[in-house]
Amino acid sequence: MGRTFTDLEDLNCQLLGWLDAVANRREHATTGERPCERLAREQLSPLPVVPWATELRREERAAHRLAAAPQVAARPLAVYEALT
Repeated sequence: MGRTFTDLEDLNCQLLGWLDAVANRREHATTGERPCERLAREQLSPLPVVPWATELRREERAAHRLAAAPQVAARPLAVYEALT
């Protein structure tokens, strides 16, 4: 908290530094192990990087809303019509 970074690479560099200097040096209160030792034993691998398709997701949400309530989408705008 309170850290600043210039880009994702800088953030990751700071994170790795914090892991090495702080997090992986202490024993976890619940597991009783250092996180780096636990992760090494579990042999986890990161998830593949998948780019976000934000435009497609936004369009899918809008289509879902219209499909869920077609009566709302087709309703005339009474206030607008009263003003014209």
